Order: sequence, then C-alpha cells, then structure tokens
Amino acid sequence: MRRCIVIWISIWISVVAALATVQDAFAQTLAMTGSALAPDIGFSFVTPLRCDSHGNIFVRPPLTLGDKNSRSQPPIRKVSADGKLTATLDLSAAAADGFVALSLKTFSVSPDGTLYLFASAKGSHKPAVVTFDSGGHYSGSTILNAEFEPQQLAVFSDGTFLAAGVALVKAPPDPEFAPYLALFDRAGRLVKTIDTGTTDSSRGLGSAMPRALTLDMAASDGSYVYLLRQGAAPTVFVISNAGVVDRTLTLSYPNRGAHVTGFWVGGANLLVEFSRQNAMPNGNTAYDLVLYGSQTGDRLIEYTKGPDSELQGTLACPDWQGNFTFLSTNLEGTPVLVKAAVR
Repeated sequence: MRRCIVIWISIWISVVAALATVQDAFAQTLAMTGSALAPDIGFSFVTPLRCDSHGNIFVRPPLTLGDKNSRSQPPIRKVSADGKLTATLDLSAAAADGFVALSLKTFSVSPDGTLYLFASAKGSHKPAVVTFDSGGHYSGSTILNAEFEPQQLAVFSDGTFLAAGVALVKAPPDPEFAPYLALFDRAGRLVKTIDTGTTDSSRGLGSAMPRALTLDMAASDGSYVYLLRQGAAPTVFVISNAGVVDRTLTLSYPNRGAHVTGFWVGGANLLVEFSRQNAMPNGNTAYDLVLYGSQTGDRLIEYTKGPDSELQGTLACPDWQGNFTFLSTNLEGTPVLVKAAVR
C-alpha cells in the first residue's frame, strides 16, 4: 500500500511539473523593437490585413459615402515594410478585359505578393477573381463558373481557387440560402463542391441574405487551404487541392467576448488574432494573439503585449521567425507600423 502511495505521489509530481512547463511555454510577451510612419495607409481600413513574404502589407480601405454614390471601389493599398506606399491596385483595371461594375468582397495575397481580388459583378451571379502580379500590374480576370454570393477566397500554389460564400437554394418570395464552398481550376471551371457540414455561423440562413459568414476567413499555405468559421468555438476546415477535407480543428477562445479579426497560416502553425471591444481601460479594443498547431488545433502560445501603447494595434504581418508588425497610430493620430518581437 505504501509503495502505491509513493508511486501515485511520484506520478502527481510529474504531472504538475509537466503542466508548469506547458504554462511557461504558453505565454510569451512581445516588446516593441521599432516603428515606421505610414500616413498613406489612411485612417481607417477593413480587417484582416494581409502581407507577403517580403513584409509588404496590403490594406483595404472602407467604402465611403462618395464611393457608394459613384459605385466606385477604393483601391487596395500596398505598403512596404518601412511604411511607404508602393502601389494602388484598383478593380477598375479589369475593364481592359470587359469586366466593369465590380464590387470587392475580399482579397487574398500569395507569399510572392500576387494579389487576388474576389468580386461580384453587377448583372451577374457568377463572381470574378481579378489578379495583380507581385509588381502591382494587372494580369487578368477569371469568372468562376458557378452562381453564388462570394465571401472568402484562398489560392493553392498550383493556381487552383477555393471559393466560399452563400448560394440561393430557394427563389423568392421566400428565399433560402445555404453555405457554398467549391474548388475551381485556374480557368474558373468548377472542379467540385465541398460539404463541410453545419457550424454555428452557417445556421438559420433561410429568411434573408446571411451576413454571419462574412466573418469567416480563409488562408492558404500553398498545399492546403484553412477555412475558419466562427461560432461557439472557431472551427477550421483543412482542405487539400483535391477538394478533400483532410481534417477539422476546433480552436479555443482566449477570452470571453472575443471574436476573430485576423487569421494567418505559416509552416505548421495557425496564428489567430482575436478582438474584444471596449476591453481596454480607456475603452479601446483589446487584441489577443494566439498560435495554434495546424495538425491538432492545440493552443501553443498566447502572445501578450508589453506596456508599449502602440502595440495595442491590429496585427499586419507575422514573419514566422518571432517578429511581428502591427498597424497602430501614434499620439498625433498618424498610422504607424510597429515592429515587435518576443521579449
């Protein structure tokens, strides 16, 4: 009996020690390492921000009242790692191929800096993908051969598109919609539709055009696309370029009241930014940054920000080497790119 007690005590000490080790590895603090003014970014933008492997950041300005009245779309702004505006990428360039009156829904950036704008076209229920090369030059448009409302886009390294949105499954006067997810080849031909089942964010789509799914996000590592859907817990569908759901991951929220505002994929990890409105002492939005394993969805690291006030901005670009770029504002209200690293 005494030997059993000793064994159990030994096991308990080992478990406690292991948990302590995990806890030590779980929290890492970020400290500011530099900054660069970036006034050309503008004073408002739509999250999430995107970046390429060179640290260039792609920013989508919001629609203004003037834009809505003129039916125009503000161009995507490409900003270098040192805060300089290097290109403006405008949907209107697609007019060269006869694509006009496009409305931007989302965009995707490949590691080499190729930009894909996912848009709906006036008078058509088939969405378009408008492409700009890494130099910022218009390189063509592709119509996806299916009718649906576009909401998310990710691109495999072979140029195959994974597109998500909602499709009309019952016509008015009592319309019904359903989540739509499909694989398209480089020419826009439908390869296959993909069924991921129902999550919290895709329920109750019968009465009106659903907007909850616009909160979903997609990112690609070239070989797989990771489609994140929000709900009681964020769910990530890992999809191959054959259109097969390889695995499904359930992520844990870091805090109550948080929702996803940014999602990046790199190597064997997923990096997720969560926001909590009015959570800061001054009433500002608080951001939480969490690293998860891409195989299991386990939470690996929760990054906390040091006392630097400028680190309270939103994440613009991780380099996957322990360095991060945030978009914030200085005391004068000017946009600034803030560099940070693990302390």
